[in-house]
Amino acid sequence: MTIILQPFTQNHAIQIASWSLSANETKAWAGHNATFPLPPTQFERWHEEPGTHPFIAHQNNHPVAYGQLWVDLEEQDIELARIIVHPLHRGIGIGRQFVTALVHQATTYGLKNIFIRVLPNNDPAIRCYQSSGFVRVSKEEEEHHNQGQPNPYVWLKFNA
Repeated sequence: MTIILQPFTQNHAIQIASWSLSANETKAWAGHNATFPLPPTQFERWHEEPGTHPFIAHQNNHPVAYGQLWVDLEEQDIELARIIVHPLHRGIGIGRQFVTALVHQATTYGLKNIFIRVLPNNDPAIRCYQSSGFVRVSKEEEEHHNQGQPNPYVWLKFNA
């Protein structure tokens, strides 16, 4: 079944905040300072950040995925971020469809680079991103991107 990408609305915050099933998953998804369970008010704080564009994916009128595009006009790039799929919809291709839809949305900004980062131990996410057209950046570029980060990430770039 096909998903439909739509802009996020705050009325989905409570439901989406409940998709993370553990403290470790919450930190991997929402950041190293995130608390479990994630308070729904966190979405408002995230969305106040300049360049943040949140989206949800619907399937049969039910939200099944959430993620953000971080648009950086100065750097001329976009990062796909804070992607999470409803627990009952994981492992069946929803993530790949959602990432593909986010990439398509990202291309509308006309910027040259689209990135995504993920914790090194998140093999399902890495496989999802690679099957969606992302390739790991060079070791040197990864080291550069990881400078100042709270965790070392695997950085991938969309290979159009």
